[in-house]
Amino acid sequence: MAQQVFIVWENPLFFDSIRLLLAQLKIEVVGESSVYMDALSAIDKTHPEVVIIEETTQNTAEGALKIMQLLEDCSWCPHIVRMGLQNNEMWVYHRQRWIVNNKEDLLEIIRGTDTKPD
Repeated sequence: MAQQVFIVWENPLFFDSIRLLLAQLKIEVVGESSVYMDALSAIDKTHPEVVIIEETTQNTAEGALKIMQLLEDCSWCPHIVRMGLQNNEMWVYHRQRWIVNNKEDLLEIIRGTDTKPD
């Protein structure tokens, strides 16, 4: 069961929203960064079980892709979740698409207990 999360964000509203939701769910945020290269270093130090990467319409896609590629080869294999505020859709790294309707849906995905793709 995932309890430690690292958040990579661009929009401060996204970060605040996710951080507050995770606090309600009693999930620990072990780090956060709005700079992709700083995030990589911090993720390597904190070894979170889940990394949430913000998706935006003007996303720095190269930065997010680089993080996912590097984490693919890491020794502890974190669960990677890409999500955004614009449409309440969440993408789990293993190419499954999920719709998040409430905080319990988010909790299930972070903990890896929801196995039904949309």
